[in-house]
Amino acid sequence: MNGNGGGKLSKNATRFRDSLPEGYEQNPDLQNIMEDIARKLRSSKKPVIVCGTDIVRESTPALAADVANLFCQVTEGAGLFYLLPGPNAFGAGLLCSESQSSALEAVESGKVKALVLVEQDPLWGCRDRLRMEHALNNLKQLIVLDYVPSSSAQKAHVVLPTTTLFERTAATFVNQEGRAQKTRPLHRGGTPLSLISGATHPPRTFLNEIPGGDPRAAHEVLSELYTALSGEAEGSLLKDLWGWAAEENAVFKAVISSPDGIRLVPEEISRDHFFTTQIDQSQPRKPGLELVLSDRTFGTEELSAYSRFARQGETPPRFFMHSDDAARLGLTEGEKTALYLERGEVVLELGIVSNMAAGVIVVPRHREVRWQKLEQCPAIVPDDRIRKI
Repeated sequence: MNGNGGGKLSKNATRFRDSLPEGYEQNPDLQNIMEDIARKLRSSKKPVIVCGTDIVRESTPALAADVANLFCQVTEGAGLFYLLPGPNAFGAGLLCSESQSSALEAVESGKVKALVLVEQDPLWGCRDRLRMEHALNNLKQLIVLDYVPSSSAQKAHVVLPTTTLFERTAATFVNQEGRAQKTRPLHRGGTPLSLISGATHPPRTFLNEIPGGDPRAAHEVLSELYTALSGEAEGSLLKDLWGWAAEENAVFKAVISSPDGIRLVPEEISRDHFFTTQIDQSQPRKPGLELVLSDRTFGTEELSAYSRFARQGETPPRFFMHSDDAARLGLTEGEKTALYLERGEVVLELGIVSNMAAGVIVVPRHREVRWQKLEQCPAIVPDDRIRKI
């Protein structure tokens, strides 16, 4: 999203600007920070709004778009960049028609009795693990296609092994800026030598296949399942895969005729469109600390959790709060502290810092932390439910 700039504010832009708060009387420190940011933005030739999409409130991405749109009307080169969670999140978002919550409700209601999970583990990232476990337990058939021994695979009635993106066939993923990028197979999987001959020497038996090389790419397994269930001709499912993607979202038409590296730019809306018409500042903040979930460099991403080498880079998980909040609650650095959430308690060492926002408590999504005990998110943890152990 780039700005042409240079003109007066439109009527919609003026309405949005006038709805923004003029100050932060309740927090003088924040007021000073915002004034410093404003000075830097005034002198910036090409301001860019960078916005997370995972740890922020539901309304924040739209608000960031509105602020960037406001800059577009007054300066050249203004831009907006979203930080998306997980690999190929951009591509998945372009094709996503239903949220995880709506699919979960369909399973809970009995409308969905059989479920196929393709290289994903909803138990890993679902904020309410207990609810997800109950839903999966109610299925009459759970089929998992994956190349890792995930929690969902361990609950499955049938597990069909697959290969990784770089092992079997050419594939396409979409990076953070919306650019389609093709991959080529770099490695053909098989049984490790340590399981064949004690890691001493490759077997001296000549074969025309790779031992343990039976698993195929997920789309090949899906195609065979579809053929068996539908009765259609072999290959029907993947006959026109890009054509199907283009029907789901017209932006994929560019991939059919363009070379590797094309940017998939969704249809632009009017630059005078603003999502936020009025910022409501009348609602009083609930007492307590707002719980913010965050990722760690090592320990959060699912695939890294299965690598003994990546696990060597992990640091013990801690949660963090501002020094003012810690002083108010009588907590000190390094103390074992419990958060009592809707579904149970989370106990971690506490880290106290001064260069973060007050009024929030940051909890890492980490493989060693059972953080998935939230009925809703964002969540406010009352002061009396934050206690040292």
